[in-house]
Amino acid sequence: MKPLLTIFTLTILFSVQIFSTSLFPNNKTIIYAQGTGGAVQPPEDTIGATQLPGDTDGAQTTKLVNPLTVDDIQGLVAVLLGALVQIAIPFLVLAFMYVGFLFVAARGSGEKIAAARQAFFWTVVGTLMVLGAQLLSTILAGTIKQLTDIQ
Repeated sequence: MKPLLTIFTLTILFSVQIFSTSLFPNNKTIIYAQGTGGAVQPPEDTIGATQLPGDTDGAQTTKLVNPLTVDDIQGLVAVLLGALVQIAIPFLVLAFMYVGFLFVAARGSGEKIAAARQAFFWTVVGTLMVLGAQLLSTILAGTIKQLTDIQ
């Protein structure tokens, strides 16, 4: 049981890493520690307190940068569904492998083959739902873009 839990935990952590890099591909977060010497200014494209050009009073101004690469809801949905597909595909592959194992382990038993066929059916349904959601989102976003471009 412990190796299975370890594999599951590593899979979840890997999936979170894939999700975070696909959702925030331009993440340039830099952490600056306090030093004893002179002040080091972070690059201008980071989130944090920086002194903007033209500020003569020495006050620091906060500049927020959008970490997402999208500016509208259609792009956000596309990014989220793309991340969902990237996370779901390894699980779908594992599900198909498990179904294949069920067919092999059935060894001709009618009940076990029926259970394997049912597992295969629901695995295909899950796959179609994941891929269909992304396809439907792409179609709807394209339709909305065409309708807004007409007006």
